[in-house]
Amino acid sequence: MKKPPQHPIGLGAALLVRMVVASVLAGLFLLLFFVLHYGLDTPYLRENTLREQADAVAHAIWNHHDLNALAPYRRYPANYAFRVFNRRVLARQKVLAEANAALLPRPERPDPTHPALVARELTESFVALPRRAPGEPRSWLLTDRVVRGRRKLWVQVMMRGDPAMLGLGVIEGEIKDHVAVPLGVLLPALSLAMFFAVRPTVRALRRTADAALAIGEAAAKGQRMQRIEVPARPRELTDLAGAMNTMLGAIERAIATLEAFTADVAHELRTPLAVLRLEADALPRGARRAQIATEIDRLGGLVDELLRFAQSHAASAHGPVDLAAITRRVCEEAAPTAVRRHQTIGLDIGAPGGPLEGNPALIEVAVRNIVGNALAHTREGTHVEVRVEDGRRVVVEDDGDGPGAEPDGLFERFRRGEGSQGAGIGLALVRRVADLHAGSVQLMPRPGGGTVCRLDLAASAPG
Repeated sequence: MKKPPQHPIGLGAALLVRMVVASVLAGLFLLLFFVLHYGLDTPYLRENTLREQADAVAHAIWNHHDLNALAPYRRYPANYAFRVFNRRVLARQKVLAEANAALLPRPERPDPTHPALVARELTESFVALPRRAPGEPRSWLLTDRVVRGRRKLWVQVMMRGDPAMLGLGVIEGEIKDHVAVPLGVLLPALSLAMFFAVRPTVRALRRTADAALAIGEAAAKGQRMQRIEVPARPRELTDLAGAMNTMLGAIERAIATLEAFTADVAHELRTPLAVLRLEADALPRGARRAQIATEIDRLGGLVDELLRFAQSHAASAHGPVDLAAITRRVCEEAAPTAVRRHQTIGLDIGAPGGPLEGNPALIEVAVRNIVGNALAHTREGTHVEVRVEDGRRVVVEDDGDGPGAEPDGLFERFRRGEGSQGAGIGLALVRRVADLHAGSVQLMPRPGGGTVCRLDLAASAPG
Protein backbone atom coordinates (compact mmCIF):
# COMPACT_ATOMS: atom_id res chain seq x y z
CA MET A 1 0.00 0.00 0.00
CA LYS A 2 1.38 3.36 -0.98
CA LYS A 3 1.91 5.89 1.73
CA PRO A 4 0.01 9.16 1.45
CA PRO A 5 2.01 12.04 -0.03
CA GLN A 6 4.13 13.85 2.52
CA HIS A 7 3.02 17.42 2.91
CA PRO A 8 5.84 20.00 2.90
CA ILE A 9 4.63 21.67 6.10
CA GLY A 10 3.23 20.32 9.36
CA LEU A 11 0.47 21.64 11.57
CA GLY A 12 2.84 23.34 14.03
CA ALA A 13 4.77 25.00 11.23
CA ALA A 14 1.53 26.04 9.53
CA LEU A 15 0.30 27.68 12.74
CA LEU A 16 3.65 29.43 13.13
CA VAL A 17 3.50 30.73 9.56
CA ARG A 18 -0.03 31.99 10.12
CA MET A 19 1.02 33.74 13.31
CA VAL A 20 3.92 35.40 11.51
CA VAL A 21 1.59 36.49 8.71
CA ALA A 22 -0.89 37.83 11.28
CA SER A 23 1.93 39.71 13.03
CA VAL A 24 3.10 41.21 9.75
CA LEU A 25 -0.44 42.31 8.96
CA ALA A 26 -0.76 43.82 12.44
CA GLY A 27 2.54 45.62 11.90
CA LEU A 28 1.33 46.99 8.59
CA PHE A 29 -1.87 48.14 10.27
CA LEU A 30 0.11 49.93 12.99
CA LEU A 31 2.37 51.44 10.34
CA LEU A 32 -0.65 52.79 8.50
CA PHE A 33 -2.07 54.02 11.79
CA PHE A 34 1.04 56.03 12.67
CA VAL A 35 1.36 57.47 9.17
CA LEU A 36 -2.28 58.59 9.20
CA HIS A 37 -2.04 59.79 12.80
CA TYR A 38 0.91 62.06 12.13
CA GLY A 39 -0.39 63.04 8.71
CA LEU A 40 -3.68 64.24 10.20
CA ASP A 41 -2.23 65.68 13.44
CA THR A 42 0.26 68.25 12.13
CA PRO A 43 0.84 70.07 15.46
CA TYR A 44 1.75 66.80 17.20
CA LEU A 45 4.20 65.88 14.42
CA ARG A 46 5.77 69.37 14.45
CA GLU A 47 6.13 69.38 18.23
CA ASN A 48 7.91 66.03 18.30
CA THR A 49 10.08 67.03 15.36
CA LEU A 50 11.18 70.26 17.10
CA ARG A 51 11.77 68.39 20.36
CA GLU A 52 14.17 66.04 18.59
CA GLN A 53 15.92 69.02 17.02
CA ALA A 54 16.28 70.68 20.44
CA ASP A 55 17.93 67.52 21.79
CA ALA A 56 20.22 67.33 18.76
CA VAL A 57 21.35 70.97 19.19
CA ALA A 58 21.97 70.56 22.94
CA HIS A 59 23.96 67.38 22.49
CA ALA A 60 26.04 69.00 19.74
CA ILE A 61 26.99 71.80 22.16
CA TRP A 62 27.85 69.43 24.98
CA ASN A 63 29.93 67.25 22.67
CA HIS A 64 31.66 70.32 21.17
CA HIS A 65 30.46 69.59 17.66
CA ASP A 66 30.42 72.17 14.90
CA LEU A 67 26.91 73.63 14.94
CA ASN A 68 27.41 74.93 11.43
CA ALA A 69 27.49 71.32 10.26
CA LEU A 70 23.85 70.75 11.24
CA ALA A 71 22.41 70.18 7.78
CA PRO A 72 18.82 71.51 8.07
CA TYR A 73 19.93 74.93 9.37
CA ARG A 74 22.71 75.23 6.82
CA ARG A 75 20.76 74.02 3.79
CA TYR A 76 17.42 75.66 4.59
CA PRO A 77 18.19 79.01 6.31
CA ALA A 78 14.71 80.33 5.56
CA ASN A 79 12.96 77.38 7.20
CA TYR A 80 14.87 76.27 10.30
CA ALA A 81 16.41 78.23 13.18
CA PHE A 82 17.58 77.71 16.77
CA ARG A 83 18.88 79.70 19.70
CA VAL A 84 20.46 78.29 22.88
CA PHE A 85 20.39 80.00 26.31
CA ASN A 86 22.34 79.04 29.37
CA ARG A 87 19.81 80.39 31.86
CA ARG A 88 16.11 80.33 32.38
CA VAL A 89 15.84 83.81 33.83
CA LEU A 90 15.84 86.34 31.03
CA ALA A 91 17.77 88.88 33.03
CA ARG A 92 20.68 86.49 33.56
CA GLN A 93 20.61 84.48 30.38
CA LYS A 94 23.32 84.32 27.76
CA VAL A 95 22.97 83.19 24.16
CA LEU A 96 25.42 80.30 23.68
CA ALA A 97 24.69 79.56 20.03
CA GLU A 98 22.19 80.36 17.33
CA ALA A 99 21.48 79.75 13.67
CA ASN A 100 19.24 81.76 11.37
CA ALA A 101 18.29 83.90 14.38
CA ALA A 102 16.40 86.39 12.22
CA LEU A 103 13.56 83.91 12.02
CA LEU A 104 13.19 83.78 15.82
CA PRO A 105 11.42 86.34 18.03
CA ARG A 106 13.95 88.72 19.61
CA PRO A 107 14.44 88.07 23.34
CA GLU A 108 13.37 90.91 25.59
CA ARG A 109 16.16 92.44 27.65
CA PRO A 110 14.56 93.88 30.83
CA ASP A 111 16.21 96.38 33.11
CA PRO A 112 18.00 94.34 35.83
CA THR A 113 17.30 97.02 38.37
CA HIS A 114 13.54 96.80 37.87
CA PRO A 115 12.18 94.23 40.35
CA ALA A 116 9.12 93.37 38.23
CA LEU A 117 11.23 92.47 35.24
CA VAL A 118 13.94 90.47 36.97
CA ALA A 119 11.48 87.66 37.70
CA ARG A 120 10.59 87.10 34.07
CA GLU A 121 11.64 83.58 32.99
CA LEU A 122 11.56 81.25 29.99
CA THR A 123 8.88 78.58 30.11
CA GLU A 124 8.60 75.35 28.17
CA SER A 125 6.13 75.96 25.40
CA PHE A 126 5.09 75.05 21.89
CA VAL A 127 3.28 77.67 19.85
CA ALA A 128 2.29 78.41 16.28
CA LEU A 129 3.73 81.73 15.11
CA PRO A 130 1.60 84.04 13.01
CA ARG A 131 2.20 83.93 9.26
CA ARG A 132 4.28 86.83 7.96
CA ALA A 133 2.52 86.77 4.61
CA PRO A 134 -0.64 85.13 3.27
CA GLY A 135 -0.06 81.66 1.78
CA GLU A 136 3.33 80.99 3.39
CA PRO A 137 3.84 77.81 5.45
CA ARG A 138 2.92 77.98 9.12
CA SER A 139 5.83 78.47 11.54
CA TRP A 140 6.16 76.59 14.83
CA LEU A 141 8.29 77.52 17.82
CA LEU A 142 9.36 75.23 20.65
CA THR A 143 11.03 76.37 23.84
CA ASP A 144 12.43 73.42 25.75
CA ARG A 145 14.79 72.67 28.63
CA VAL A 146 17.27 69.93 27.76
CA VAL A 147 18.91 68.20 30.71
CA ARG A 148 21.82 65.75 30.77
CA GLY A 149 23.10 65.00 34.24
CA ARG A 150 23.70 68.29 35.98
CA ARG A 151 23.95 70.27 32.79
CA LYS A 152 20.91 72.16 31.56
CA LEU A 153 20.28 74.21 28.46
CA TRP A 154 17.31 76.19 27.22
CA VAL A 155 16.79 75.72 23.51
CA GLN A 156 14.43 77.48 21.17
CA VAL A 157 13.90 75.84 17.76
CA MET A 158 11.69 77.00 14.94
CA MET A 159 10.58 75.48 11.66
CA ARG A 160 8.58 76.92 8.78
CA GLY A 161 7.21 74.04 6.74
CA ASP A 162 9.46 70.97 6.57
CA PRO A 163 11.45 70.93 3.33
CA ALA A 164 14.11 68.66 4.91
CA MET A 165 11.42 66.09 5.78
CA LEU A 166 12.57 65.96 9.40
CA GLY A 167 9.13 64.66 10.37
CA LEU A 168 9.87 61.35 8.65
CA GLY A 169 12.53 60.68 11.25
CA VAL A 170 9.93 61.13 13.99
CA ILE A 171 7.53 58.76 12.27
CA GLU A 172 10.36 56.27 11.76
CA GLY A 173 11.28 56.44 15.43
CA GLU A 174 7.69 55.97 16.53
CA ILE A 175 7.33 52.94 14.24
CA LYS A 176 10.56 51.51 15.58
CA ASP A 177 9.57 52.01 19.22
CA HIS A 178 5.93 51.01 18.95
CA VAL A 179 5.92 48.44 16.10
CA ALA A 180 9.29 46.92 15.23
CA VAL A 181 10.71 46.51 18.74
CA PRO A 182 7.53 45.07 20.31
CA LEU A 183 7.05 42.67 17.41
CA GLY A 184 10.71 41.70 17.49
CA VAL A 185 10.41 40.80 21.18
CA LEU A 186 6.90 39.36 21.25
CA LEU A 187 7.01 37.32 18.04
CA PRO A 188 9.82 34.93 19.14
CA ALA A 189 8.28 34.66 22.62
CA LEU A 190 4.82 33.94 21.23
CA SER A 191 6.26 31.48 18.71
CA LEU A 192 8.05 29.59 21.47
CA ALA A 193 4.95 29.60 23.65
CA MET A 194 2.80 28.40 20.76
CA PHE A 195 5.30 25.64 19.97
CA PHE A 196 5.09 24.18 23.47
CA ALA A 197 1.33 24.72 23.61
CA VAL A 198 0.60 23.02 20.27
CA ARG A 199 3.26 20.31 20.49
CA PRO A 200 1.19 17.79 22.52
CA THR A 201 -1.77 18.17 20.19
CA VAL A 202 0.42 17.77 17.10
CA ARG A 203 2.00 14.65 18.60
CA ALA A 204 -1.41 13.16 19.33
CA LEU A 205 -2.56 13.94 15.79
CA ARG A 206 0.63 12.41 14.39
CA ARG A 207 0.07 9.24 16.41
CA THR A 208 -3.51 9.05 15.12
CA ALA A 209 -2.32 9.50 11.52
CA ASP A 210 0.39 6.84 11.93
CA ALA A 211 -2.15 4.45 13.43
CA ALA A 212 -4.53 5.03 10.51
CA LEU A 213 -1.68 4.40 8.04
CA ALA A 214 -0.72 1.18 9.84
CA ILE A 215 -4.35 0.03 9.75
CA GLY A 216 -4.50 0.67 6.00
CA GLU A 217 -1.30 -1.32 5.41
CA ALA A 218 -2.58 -4.18 7.59
CA ALA A 219 -5.89 -4.23 5.70
CA ALA A 220 -4.01 -4.44 2.38
CA LYS A 221 -2.23 -7.54 3.71
CA GLY A 222 -5.48 -9.17 4.80
CA GLN A 223 -4.81 -8.65 8.48
CA ARG A 224 -7.34 -7.58 11.05
CA MET A 225 -7.80 -3.83 11.31
CA GLN A 226 -6.78 -2.74 14.79
CA ARG A 227 -8.55 0.13 16.46
CA ILE A 228 -7.02 3.57 16.97
CA GLU A 229 -6.09 4.55 20.50
CA VAL A 230 -8.42 7.32 21.63
CA PRO A 231 -6.46 10.23 23.18
CA ALA A 232 -7.72 11.79 26.40
CA ARG A 233 -7.66 15.28 24.91
CA PRO A 234 -8.31 17.47 23.07
CA ARG A 235 -11.97 16.74 22.44
CA GLU A 236 -11.66 17.15 18.67
CA LEU A 237 -9.03 14.40 18.45
CA THR A 238 -11.04 12.19 20.77
CA ASP A 239 -14.08 12.59 18.52
CA LEU A 240 -11.95 11.95 15.42
CA ALA A 241 -10.44 8.73 16.78
CA GLY A 242 -13.84 7.53 17.95
CA ALA A 243 -15.40 8.24 14.55
CA MET A 244 -12.57 6.41 12.76
CA ASN A 245 -12.98 3.37 15.03
CA THR A 246 -16.69 3.34 14.31
CA MET A 247 -15.96 3.55 10.59
CA LEU A 248 -13.41 0.71 10.80
CA GLY A 249 -15.97 -1.50 12.54
CA ALA A 250 -18.52 -0.77 9.82
CA ILE A 251 -15.96 -1.54 7.10
CA GLU A 252 -15.01 -4.85 8.71
CA ARG A 253 -18.66 -5.86 8.98
CA ALA A 254 -19.28 -4.91 5.34
CA ILE A 255 -16.22 -6.88 4.18
CA ALA A 256 -17.23 -9.90 6.23
CA THR A 257 -20.75 -9.76 4.79
CA LEU A 258 -19.40 -9.49 1.23
CA GLU A 259 -16.94 -12.35 1.75
CA ALA A 260 -19.63 -14.57 3.20
CA PHE A 261 -22.03 -13.71 0.39
CA THR A 262 -19.44 -14.38 -2.33
CA ALA A 263 -18.40 -17.68 -0.76
CA ASP A 264 -22.03 -18.75 -0.32
CA VAL A 265 -22.88 -17.92 -3.92
CA ALA A 266 -19.83 -19.78 -5.20
CA HIS A 267 -20.66 -22.84 -3.11
CA GLU A 268 -24.31 -22.78 -4.14
CA LEU A 269 -23.40 -22.57 -7.82
CA ARG A 270 -21.16 -25.62 -7.74
CA THR A 271 -24.01 -28.10 -7.37
CA PRO A 272 -26.14 -26.87 -10.30
CA LEU A 273 -23.01 -26.63 -12.43
CA ALA A 274 -22.17 -30.24 -11.67
CA VAL A 275 -25.73 -31.25 -12.63
CA LEU A 276 -25.44 -29.26 -15.86
CA ARG A 277 -22.15 -30.98 -16.62
CA LEU A 278 -23.75 -34.39 -16.22
CA GLU A 279 -26.66 -33.37 -18.40
CA ALA A 280 -24.26 -32.08 -21.06
CA ASP A 281 -22.35 -35.37 -21.05
CA ALA A 282 -25.63 -37.15 -21.80
CA LEU A 283 -26.17 -35.16 -24.99
CA PRO A 284 -25.22 -36.66 -28.36
CA ARG A 285 -21.65 -36.02 -29.35
CA GLY A 286 -21.12 -33.09 -31.62
CA ALA A 287 -20.22 -29.40 -31.89
CA ARG A 288 -23.19 -28.28 -29.80
CA ARG A 289 -22.31 -30.62 -26.94
CA ALA A 290 -18.68 -29.43 -27.03
CA GLN A 291 -19.77 -25.79 -26.98
CA ILE A 292 -22.12 -26.38 -24.00
CA ALA A 293 -19.39 -28.26 -22.12
CA THR A 294 -16.91 -25.44 -22.80
CA GLU A 295 -19.29 -22.81 -21.48
CA ILE A 296 -20.05 -24.88 -18.37
CA ASP A 297 -16.31 -25.33 -17.73
CA ARG A 298 -15.76 -21.58 -18.16
CA LEU A 299 -18.59 -20.84 -15.72
CA GLY A 300 -17.12 -23.38 -13.28
CA GLY A 301 -13.75 -21.66 -13.53
CA LEU A 302 -15.42 -18.34 -12.79
CA VAL A 303 -17.07 -19.80 -9.68
CA ASP A 304 -13.75 -21.24 -8.49
CA GLU A 305 -12.01 -17.90 -8.98
CA LEU A 306 -14.75 -16.07 -7.10
CA LEU A 307 -14.41 -18.49 -4.22
CA ARG A 308 -10.64 -18.12 -4.13
CA PHE A 309 -10.92 -14.35 -4.31
CA ALA A 310 -13.28 -14.34 -1.33
CA GLN A 311 -10.97 -16.68 0.56
CA SER A 312 -7.97 -14.43 -0.16
CA HIS A 313 -9.59 -11.56 1.77
CA ALA A 314 -10.14 -13.78 4.79
CA ALA A 315 -6.83 -15.62 4.59
CA SER A 316 -4.75 -15.43 7.76
CA ALA A 317 -2.96 -18.82 8.01
CA HIS A 318 0.75 -18.28 7.38
CA GLY A 319 3.65 -20.66 7.54
CA PRO A 320 6.84 -21.72 5.74
CA VAL A 321 6.45 -21.77 1.96
CA ASP A 322 8.53 -23.85 -0.48
CA LEU A 323 8.06 -21.76 -3.60
CA ALA A 324 10.18 -24.09 -5.75
CA ALA A 325 8.03 -27.13 -4.86
CA ILE A 326 4.82 -25.18 -5.49
CA THR A 327 6.01 -23.97 -8.88
CA ARG A 328 7.20 -27.47 -9.89
CA ARG A 329 3.81 -28.94 -8.97
CA VAL A 330 1.96 -26.23 -10.92
CA CYS A 331 4.11 -26.79 -14.02
CA GLU A 332 3.58 -30.57 -13.82
CA GLU A 333 -0.17 -30.06 -13.65
CA ALA A 334 -0.07 -27.59 -16.56
CA ALA A 335 2.04 -29.85 -18.81
CA PRO A 336 -0.91 -31.85 -20.24
CA THR A 337 -2.67 -28.62 -21.18
CA ALA A 338 0.50 -27.38 -22.91
CA VAL A 339 0.80 -30.66 -24.86
CA ARG A 340 -2.82 -30.45 -26.08
CA ARG A 341 -2.16 -26.91 -27.33
CA HIS A 342 1.12 -27.94 -28.97
CA GLN A 343 2.98 -25.68 -26.55
CA THR A 344 6.12 -26.30 -24.57
CA ILE A 345 6.73 -25.36 -20.94
CA GLY A 346 10.13 -25.14 -19.24
CA LEU A 347 11.05 -24.88 -15.57
CA ASP A 348 14.22 -23.44 -14.10
CA ILE A 349 14.66 -23.68 -10.33
CA GLY A 350 17.39 -21.30 -9.25
CA ALA A 351 19.43 -21.28 -6.08
CA PRO A 352 17.37 -21.27 -2.86
CA GLY A 353 16.94 -17.85 -1.26
CA GLY A 354 15.90 -16.60 2.18
CA PRO A 355 13.00 -18.04 4.15
CA LEU A 356 9.54 -17.29 2.82
CA GLU A 357 6.55 -17.05 5.14
CA GLY A 358 3.04 -16.89 3.79
CA ASN A 359 -0.14 -18.74 2.89
CA PRO A 360 0.91 -21.74 0.76
CA ALA A 361 -2.56 -22.32 -0.69
CA LEU A 362 -2.96 -18.73 -1.90
CA ILE A 363 0.58 -18.60 -3.28
CA GLU A 364 -0.10 -21.79 -5.25
CA VAL A 365 -3.29 -20.22 -6.63
CA ALA A 366 -1.30 -17.13 -7.73
CA VAL A 367 1.45 -19.21 -9.42
CA ARG A 368 -1.17 -21.41 -11.13
CA ASN A 369 -2.95 -18.32 -12.43
CA ILE A 370 0.11 -16.68 -13.99
CA VAL A 371 1.30 -19.94 -15.55
CA GLY A 372 -2.20 -20.77 -16.79
CA ASN A 373 -2.62 -17.22 -18.07
CA ALA A 374 0.57 -17.56 -20.15
CA LEU A 375 -0.63 -20.84 -21.67
CA ALA A 376 -4.20 -19.69 -22.30
CA HIS A 377 -3.42 -16.33 -23.91
CA THR A 378 -0.70 -17.35 -26.34
CA ARG A 379 -1.09 -19.06 -29.70
CA GLU A 380 -0.34 -22.71 -30.35
CA GLY A 381 3.31 -23.61 -30.73
CA THR A 382 4.60 -21.00 -28.26
CA HIS A 383 7.06 -21.69 -25.46
CA VAL A 384 6.45 -20.72 -21.84
CA GLU A 385 9.48 -20.49 -19.53
CA VAL A 386 8.97 -20.53 -15.75
CA ARG A 387 11.79 -19.56 -13.38
CA VAL A 388 12.10 -19.43 -9.60
CA GLU A 389 14.63 -16.83 -8.41
CA ASP A 390 16.02 -16.45 -4.88
CA GLY A 391 13.32 -18.72 -3.53
CA ARG A 392 10.80 -15.87 -3.47
CA ARG A 393 10.25 -14.73 -7.06
CA VAL A 394 8.45 -16.48 -9.92
CA VAL A 395 9.05 -15.22 -13.47
CA VAL A 396 6.91 -16.49 -16.36
CA GLU A 397 7.98 -15.62 -19.91
CA ASP A 398 6.32 -16.48 -23.20
CA ASP A 399 7.05 -15.67 -26.85
CA GLY A 400 3.48 -14.76 -27.72
CA ASP A 401 2.02 -11.49 -28.99
CA GLY A 402 2.69 -9.38 -25.87
CA PRO A 403 0.48 -7.97 -23.10
CA GLY A 404 -1.03 -5.09 -25.06
CA ALA A 405 -0.87 -1.32 -24.59
CA GLU A 406 -1.83 -1.11 -20.88
CA PRO A 407 -0.58 -4.23 -19.07
CA ASP A 408 -1.12 -2.76 -15.58
CA GLY A 409 -4.83 -2.39 -16.27
CA LEU A 410 -5.18 -6.18 -16.62
CA PHE A 411 -4.74 -6.51 -12.85
CA GLU A 412 -8.05 -4.76 -12.23
CA ARG A 413 -11.04 -6.94 -11.49
CA PHE A 414 -13.16 -7.91 -14.52
CA ARG A 415 -10.62 -6.34 -16.90
CA ARG A 416 -9.84 -8.68 -19.77
CA GLY A 417 -7.40 -8.52 -22.64
CA GLU A 418 -8.43 -8.58 -26.28
CA GLY A 419 -9.82 -11.96 -27.28
CA SER A 420 -9.83 -13.28 -23.72
CA GLN A 421 -12.64 -15.62 -22.70
CA GLY A 422 -11.85 -15.41 -18.97
CA ALA A 423 -13.76 -13.61 -16.25
CA GLY A 424 -11.09 -10.98 -15.60
CA ILE A 425 -10.48 -12.13 -12.02
CA GLY A 426 -7.33 -14.28 -12.30
CA LEU A 427 -4.72 -11.50 -12.46
CA ALA A 428 -6.66 -9.42 -9.92
CA LEU A 429 -6.39 -12.40 -7.57
CA VAL A 430 -2.63 -12.61 -8.23
CA ARG A 431 -2.20 -8.98 -7.24
CA ARG A 432 -4.31 -9.57 -4.13
CA VAL A 433 -2.07 -12.48 -3.10
CA ALA A 434 1.04 -10.37 -3.74
CA ASP A 435 -0.37 -7.58 -1.55
CA LEU A 436 -1.15 -10.07 1.22
CA HIS A 437 2.53 -11.08 1.21
CA ALA A 438 3.95 -7.52 1.02
CA GLY A 439 5.05 -8.24 -2.54
CA SER A 440 4.25 -7.10 -6.05
CA VAL A 441 3.35 -8.42 -9.50
CA GLN A 442 4.33 -6.91 -12.84
CA LEU A 443 3.27 -7.61 -16.42
CA MET A 444 5.57 -6.20 -19.11
CA PRO A 445 6.61 -6.75 -22.73
CA ARG A 446 9.40 -9.27 -23.30
CA PRO A 447 12.41 -8.08 -25.31
CA GLY A 448 12.15 -9.67 -28.73
CA GLY A 449 8.39 -10.25 -28.39
CA GLY A 450 6.14 -11.85 -25.86
CA THR A 451 5.21 -11.19 -22.24
CA VAL A 452 6.99 -11.33 -18.89
CA CYS A 453 5.03 -11.74 -15.64
CA ARG A 454 7.02 -11.33 -12.43
CA LEU A 455 5.57 -12.25 -9.04
CA ASP A 456 7.67 -11.02 -6.08
CA LEU A 457 6.94 -12.14 -2.53
CA ALA A 458 8.52 -10.68 0.61
CA ALA A 459 11.23 -12.75 2.26
CA SER A 460 9.13 -12.84 5.42
CA ALA A 461 5.49 -11.80 5.32
CA PRO A 462 3.81 -10.99 8.60
CA GLY A 463 1.16 -13.33 9.89
